[in-house]
Amino acid sequence: MKPMMRGRGFGGWLFLGLALLAHAAGALLEPDVAAQARAAFTRMAASLVPVLALVFTLVFLVERFLSPERARAWLGRSSGWRGWLLALAAGVVSTGPVYAWYSLLAGLRRKGMRDALVAYFGERDRSFRSIVTARDGAT
Repeated sequence: MKPMMRGRGFGGWLFLGLALLAHAAGALLEPDVAAQARAAFTRMAASLVPVLALVFTLVFLVERFLSPERARAWLGRSSGWRGWLLALAAGVVSTGPVYAWYSLLAGLRRKGMRDALVAYFGERDRSFRSIVTARDGAT
């Protein structure tokens, strides 16, 4: 079995180390400001963790139980109004920032979801459509 980090380098770990080092230096120089920064980070993390947990659970369930054939039937070119209705319902009930849903939508695209429904799901965030099309090289 190959290691997961093969060929990826250690840039992420370096960034984390430098960020922690900068926070430690700031805590030495301005302890009150560092405490405020930690409190803000804790609040932000507490608001994101439930959404990310839901998204990762849904990603797991989609990857485990949704076959490409079923995804194409429900969300592909021949899905018709049912596909639009399902994308609309999913977009309405989704909570949190739309970037948290990127991995789920990418998985659905790999299984056959058409691009128009992906963009329709993310329509509540105007930048989402440009991100979806930019990834494919379109303008």
